[in-house]
Amino acid sequence: MLRMPASRFGFVLTALLTFGFVGAGIPAAFSADAVADEKGTEITIASGAKMMAPATWKVVRPKISIIQNEFAAPGAEPEQTARVTMMAASGSVQANVDRWKGQFQLAAKDGFKEEQKTIEGHTLHLVDLQGTFNERMGGPFAGGRVVHRENYAMAGAILIDPNGGKFFIKMTGPVEAVKANRKAFGEMLDGLKK
Repeated sequence: MLRMPASRFGFVLTALLTFGFVGAGIPAAFSADAVADEKGTEITIASGAKMMAPATWKVVRPKISIIQNEFAAPGAEPEQTARVTMMAASGSVQANVDRWKGQFQLAAKDGFKEEQKTIEGHTLHLVDLQGTFNERMGGPFAGGRVVHRENYAMAGAILIDPNGGKFFIKMTGPVEAVKANRKAFGEMLDGLKK
């Protein structure tokens, strides 16, 4: 029987938990405020409200530390995956919507849509953008090079809780991948519970 030193066992266990290989193949959520199971991933936002991310979205390690939860939302084609990010937010709604619009060269027709609704005492500002996405490598504030991604879309939501706290949810990717996940994105938001 092969025995592993305790120090190495601790390292292996930490690696397995960190990289999401736990239980019966169910990925571990990388944030303490998310719990994954066969029904999806339950997300808890700062106000204590919860929502369920679809089971089809794969939990992935956030690319930057300010992101609390990140998912890969599959499109019809394997190469067409949308990136879904969730994080606490600051700044005014308008400043953030303007910043998101500034990341796109909007399509001439129906390139920008905006609406507002209330769910469980939370005000949701919803934004849909389509066109060429000017993705800044390293994050929007990093100052890195910009990659222009044609035929991209973003479905964004700014949630404002009853105490004024803000939470961002954004789905960005090829138009077809965002369209394939748009209904699930809306259902996740509509399912917000206190």
